[in-house]
Amino acid sequence: MEFAVRELQDYPVSKVCRLLDIRLSAYYYRRKHPHENKLPKETQDVITVFYEHFGSFGRRTIRKQLLAKGIRIGEHKITRIMKKEGLCSKYGRKKGKNVHTAPQVSEKYLSENLFSGMSAEEKRDKVILSMDFTEQKVSGKKMYTCGIINICNKILESMLCGCKNNSEAACRTVEMAIKEYGVPYMILTDRGSPFVSKSFHDLLKRYGIRHSMSRPHTPGDNCFIETFWKSMKTEIGRVEHLTPGQYMAVIEFYSHYYNHERPHSTLGYCAPLRALRETVTKLSFKI
Repeated sequence: MEFAVRELQDYPVSKVCRLLDIRLSAYYYRRKHPHENKLPKETQDVITVFYEHFGSFGRRTIRKQLLAKGIRIGEHKITRIMKKEGLCSKYGRKKGKNVHTAPQVSEKYLSENLFSGMSAEEKRDKVILSMDFTEQKVSGKKMYTCGIINICNKILESMLCGCKNNSEAACRTVEMAIKEYGVPYMILTDRGSPFVSKSFHDLLKRYGIRHSMSRPHTPGDNCFIETFWKSMKTEIGRVEHLTPGQYMAVIEFYSHYYNHERPHSTLGYCAPLRALRETVTKLSFKI
């Protein structure tokens, strides 16, 4: 986190305001007149939670987060406040379609889609990770981020950002996850060239990790990490104007935010690591 703080501390106010759709004149006016036209407390509470999570969530999740803070505001009232203050969840905005292509790859290290043949009980009980790269343009250059997420507890186990999407980056990301969380039962990937390389194949073989690959032209087979990328890109917003250092700081910050603070609907609106701690605490009491 020190790196993120260092890189973002001089971030231009004008760019922050542009990202959050706030007029620069309004920002400086509010700084100069902090007590003028003070908003009602309920409105302030809704606005605070909305921007704490990058303007990403709607009334339902905002209400859950307010309840976690001991603040009770109904969904209908939150809707009215959001409409009045012009707060629109990023997930409600139209976006272009993603285009998926299947590159030509060597068949020597291809694996079957083993995950689809597992029972629901096996998928729940085994440690299974979903892995992939994503690409974003930063200052006119392509930046690649490799991420690994646990499909059950939703923990982002590792994330590596750089200028290459190759087997070396893929192997480093797996090694980071193993060092922090241990050896998984299986890793899900697509058929991208980093995952059909000899070095990646040998790494998984050395640790005894099963490799399940998506079918061609079927990104839904590895939907867990694809869903994560969609959330991350939506929530961090536009990044093309950032420097590579600032972009890496944003990625580092988001990975910490996702694991420690971001509410997840399938985890009872808890952040992944918080949900895991609560589960461990409950189990220890039973013992």
